[in-house]
Amino acid sequence: MSSGRVTHRTVRSLALSALVTALSMLGACDRPGRPSATHDSPPAPPADGAATAVLATTFASREAIGSGSGELRPQLGNTLARTPDDVLSVTFAFVCTGGSSVTFRFTVGGVARASPSGAQPCDGSVFQHSIDLPEPSPVGFDATVTAPARGGYAYGYYTEKKRS
Repeated sequence: MSSGRVTHRTVRSLALSALVTALSMLGACDRPGRPSATHDSPPAPPADGAATAVLATTFASREAIGSGSGELRPQLGNTLARTPDDVLSVTFAFVCTGGSSVTFRFTVGGVARASPSGAQPCDGSVFQHSIDLPEPSPVGFDATVTAPARGGYAYGYYTEKKRS
């Protein structure tokens, strides 16, 4: 198993691009014939929007077999019901924002697997963890978020290796 990171500069650039796109799309939502609302500052996109955009861009060429996103809370988790028959390993990817940190526990078929030690920062960088699968199985993660649990998150399970 291996863990890897995408550079902070790349993630920051991708997140900024996603934010600019989201903000420009908000202006296109006004109904014709109604005056636009005026704001001292533009409304903020959902906190998980930037995190979701980072994963979508980073893993655009990979097959996603499960994903999710939302507002950070003290405990997070998900179990992918079953991996496809031809998948030998998956990459679990997670990104969060807001300045907290996250620790992970992984399971395959309900059995605990070796998990990375230490906390991962919620700074917009992508955390990746490779999970080998001896057979098609449920794959899950549990995450503990340090206080304060603010910001957004997104995760995805991506096909890494397939049977020939």
